[in-house]
Amino acid sequence: MDSPTPSQTPSWQTLSHQQCLGVITRPPRGHMVVVTVADAAALALLCVVSPGGDVVVPTGTDPRLERLAHGKPVTVEFPEEAGYTITGVGLACPLRYEDRVLARAALPRWHTFDHGIRVLVARLTGNRAVRR
Repeated sequence: MDSPTPSQTPSWQTLSHQQCLGVITRPPRGHMVVVTVADAAALALLCVVSPGGDVVVPTGTDPRLERLAHGKPVTVEFPEEAGYTITGVGLACPLRYEDRVLARAALPRWHTFDHGIRVLVARLTGNRAVRR
């Protein structure tokens, strides 16, 4: 098997924490996010990112994620956001009133905000393969 030529070998372009924030907070809108709590199965859900970078994940009337994640480390992944895969890690806590207001402003009107989590993101990283 032939080895790839240098022009076919992908290199990685990375984003800093601040650059990731710029991608996922502007313009303010809903995002698809993959949420993983400890060893539980990953869930694809709608979310909103606060200006400070915390991820607000309302789950409607279903309290299971809130119970499962409360106080635990959570990984959030934004696949293919502006061509990058952005990943964050942080601790989960229940939604606050301010989180519900933020979510109502950015998510579809049919979505409900009775339960959910706020992921207090400690660090965001982003990368994508770039062909050279």
